[in-house]
Amino acid sequence: ENNASIFDCEGHSVYHSVPAQFKTWDTGDSTLVNTAAFLQVWQQVKNEGAYLDYDWTAKVDADCVFMPHRLQGKIAYLKAPANQALYLHNTMTRFMDGAFLGALEVTSKLATTKYIDNLQACTSTIGTLSGEDGFMKDCLNSLQVPWLADESIMHPSPIPIDCQMKDFAAFHPFKAEGDWRYCYEITAGLKPAPGPVPPGSIGIIPTWMQKKYS
Repeated sequence: ENNASIFDCEGHSVYHSVPAQFKTWDTGDSTLVNTAAFLQVWQQVKNEGAYLDYDWTAKVDADCVFMPHRLQGKIAYLKAPANQALYLHNTMTRFMDGAFLGALEVTSKLATTKYIDNLQACTSTIGTLSGEDGFMKDCLNSLQVPWLADESIMHPSPIPIDCQMKDFAAFHPFKAEGDWRYCYEITAGLKPAPGPVPPGSIGIIPTWMQKKYS
């Protein structure tokens, strides 16, 4: 509907995963252990092979509001060569060690091939008791796949009013359908923003962006 999210890409496929569990560590912290589920999805990607028709692959979670044309602009600005194995760090390090949030994972064609061809080897050395984004980052790093960074690709916030910030290519998470739709409509210009960006949201975006929304 409305060519939203992945349906506005040059090509797209929809994959269904399975429920995941939380792992509680000795520190008391909990991690969503969903690596094994996503490895099944990436195996489907390999079997289908459609990603080979495109320079870049974006894995997008269903609760992520994603604007493909904005991501294209960011890749162009980074001068990221599509004929090399590369992946993109997509957020600020304050949100994720390694600045790589799994709601939007962007890999070049060669990086995608390296990753899915080495899933078994990475599983043996890294294990699957982690979040899939951490697994993917560690696997790509172990394969010596370099990365480029743009901390304005992903804005991790569940507040629809934040979706008026045009510098970001994706917003996450929006678990409720109504919130997802509202964020998308603001992002796509189908509805006006209900007010200015809240100060609390401005305080967690990149410094160079803050003045624009203050």
